Amino acid sequence: MTMTDHTPETLLRPQPLGLFDGPAGLLLIGAGDGTGDLLQSLARGVLPASWPTAAAAFAAATVDDTDAASAALGDDRESVINRLVLAPTPEHLVAAAVAAAD
Repeated sequence: MTMTDHTPETLLRPQPLGLFDGPAGLLLIGAGDGTGDLLQSLARGVLPASWPTAAAAFAAATVDDTDAASAALGDDRESVINRLVLAPTPEHLVAAAVAAAD
């Protein structure tokens, strides 16, 4: 896929990394303090010694703690979509579809 000036921003970021097994490979990491550096480290296969607060849900998911990952989610668009990944329910599907359309 070629990125052009006409490519919707939602196709550019955030995107799941796909580097991890299970839910962590499907979660979105939104913007926040330290997430840019985190994404660069993860792309090199390096897990951080300490995780940025904005990536707390992702950090929990990398150790298969889906309860802690769910608890760390907020109300932003990425969190709504991530909630569907961690706990797929009809309600979370509807909320994620609405969030993705915004």
